[in-house]
Amino acid sequence: LTPKKLTQPPLPPPPPAPVRQLNISPKQPELRQNTISQLREENGILKYDTIEPVMESQDWRVYNLLEPIVKENLKKDPGIIEKPSFLENEIQKITKQLKIKYSLDYIKKLRYYLTKNIKGYGKIEPLIIDPRIKKIICNSYDDVKVIFEDKMLPTNISFDSNQELNNFILNLGEKYGIKPSELSPIMDLKLPNIQIYAEYNPITTSSFAITK
Repeated sequence: LTPKKLTQPPLPPPPPAPVRQLNISPKQPELRQNTISQLREENGILKYDTIEPVMESQDWRVYNLLEPIVKENLKKDPGIIEKPSFLENEIQKITKQLKIKYSLDYIKKLRYYLTKNIKGYGKIEPLIIDPRIKKIICNSYDDVKVIFEDKMLPTNISFDSNQELNNFILNLGEKYGIKPSELSPIMDLKLPNIQIYAEYNPITTSSFAITK
């Protein structure tokens, strides 16, 4: 009798490639207090991520009560956000009203978001302050890319809706004394260190490009 050939079982499939995370600058990972950026490779695509302090729903409740107070006081004192005693006193009042506790880290976190949203560029502020980014391109509310050095990279930053993107452009116009509208949708600003081009379109999608 001819001996039967033994068949080998099929080899198991190779494990999925791990997601690689790379610090874009080990010597300078922190761009501003509480903001860190990193390059992340996923499925062969390199992405630019920003990492910011997490805000829970309770934190946003405090923030939403605190923001109008800060804006009102900024009219009298442009440096009011940087004054620890002012923020601590106002946060203490609000947290007492809401019956929740607060800490020094809590104050730092709220100061970061107040500075970013009121005095800075909101969601894209981490991209603005990173000197390695040459251009920020937003083609729709969920599509924000950057030119990082010489590479075009997607980011983990997005607007929640076209309405939020519209509001961002309107606030940006207000910052520089311009009122974009459906009749006058183009905003083209050339500032000393930055150039802003935006198209306001509340019906389909707005867009902007910021060159540094």
